[in-house]
Amino acid sequence: MNPLICPVCQKELKKSDKQYACENKHTFDIAKEGYTNLLLKASQSSGDSKEMVNARRHFLEKDYYKQLRDTIINVVKELNPSIVVDAGCGEGYYTNEIANNLESNFYAFDMSKNALRYASKRSEKVGYFLSSIFHLPLQKQSIDIILNIFAPAAIEEFKRVLKENGYIIKVDPGKEHLLELKELLYDYVYLNEEKKIEEFNLIRECNVNYTMDLDETDVKNLLHMTPYLHRTPREKIEKLQINDTMQVKASFLIRIYQISK
Repeated sequence: MNPLICPVCQKELKKSDKQYACENKHTFDIAKEGYTNLLLKASQSSGDSKEMVNARRHFLEKDYYKQLRDTIINVVKELNPSIVVDAGCGEGYYTNEIANNLESNFYAFDMSKNALRYASKRSEKVGYFLSSIFHLPLQKQSIDIILNIFAPAAIEEFKRVLKENGYIIKVDPGKEHLLELKELLYDYVYLNEEKKIEEFNLIRECNVNYTMDLDETDVKNLLHMTPYLHRTPREKIEKLQINDTMQVKASFLIRIYQISK
């Protein structure tokens, strides 16, 4: 089943050579990098900035979050889906590796052209699209699993596009994620909230916890890929120096929800 629909008229959207098109002849060219713009009013500056994407890419390429990624792969494998959507895929660190380990059809959506340019260059197994996850160009009840990793939950859209008994795999920071980094930056440190999505049935959850040994470059990349960069006084960031390495907690909460009709 092809779940894609035209964002203009909602007819089925089919891939043909170097573009996607619907029966009403609305066409969307595939960019040279491999992603397709389905956002009708896209701007060059939408989504994560080039600086944020590059910082996250350099950090993730060192596989500090590999343990989390491998856990997600195992969770998805157990559910044996036909069609998987990554809602808020970023530069594809999780998406591409999960897709490489399954025979499922993968579709990924993000608002950042900067992220999608990188993600789509690295995989031919995933269809990458510039689109808001709050207005997904997908048919009703067409998706088996939605991955929602460090991204907002578009609850009403998830309800619309998931099949009956479909799943959401939601990944958020755990309570003590990056605690040591926060202690360097703030006078008063609060633990992360672990809010549940009340609109869906929580059927399983698991924690992934370990310690990372980071050097100064790693810490700066980590800072630039998190909201902490914009919440921290500039003088504290400029004075941030790490001698040798710093141990920082990685803590993640994976929750598997099932839709109820």
